[in-house]
Amino acid sequence: MNHSKAAMPTCSAPPMPVPADPATHRTVRIRPLERADDGQLRKVFAGLSPQSRYLRYQRAAPVLSSSMARALVDIRPGFHVALTAELDGEPVGIARWIRQPTDPTHAEIAVEVIDAVQGRGLGRRLTAAAAGSALEAGIEWLTLWVHSQHEGLRERLLSLGARPAADDPDEFRIASTALLAGSTA
Repeated sequence: MNHSKAAMPTCSAPPMPVPADPATHRTVRIRPLERADDGQLRKVFAGLSPQSRYLRYQRAAPVLSSSMARALVDIRPGFHVALTAELDGEPVGIARWIRQPTDPTHAEIAVEVIDAVQGRGLGRRLTAAAAGSALEAGIEWLTLWVHSQHEGLRERLLSLGARPAADDPDEFRIASTALLAGSTA
């Protein structure tokens, strides 16, 4: 089967109307991250504690290098999609998925939310938006890497039907529809 770029579905991922943060009644907006949004990416990274960076990147990541930032904003509709969450116009989180070149129905997904607003459901909103855009692009399966210390997320993924990889206990695979349904519940 030929999976050329022209044959791949794309995802427009327009800005999503999102209700106000119930804890603060502040305005939340989720929109596509663009190549020019390097500053958004840097602000979110700066808002992560060393522990959050470790859990997200699976290793100590004290700084966001220029090459890493370029790679993270190398957005290619239908192949690498990133969304940013803004609270009253300030970036507070990013979710992304990257299509696997060997299986166009499969993508890797990652989400990060700054420490100051964790626990308010913004991660779930970002995850739902990312899973929804992946589904629109024909992604049926998503892979997440979740550190063993992130017990709550691991338990939640298992409850949604995620399957851990046999050779990597931090790797989970889940149907896009299950992740979307579980993130909006």
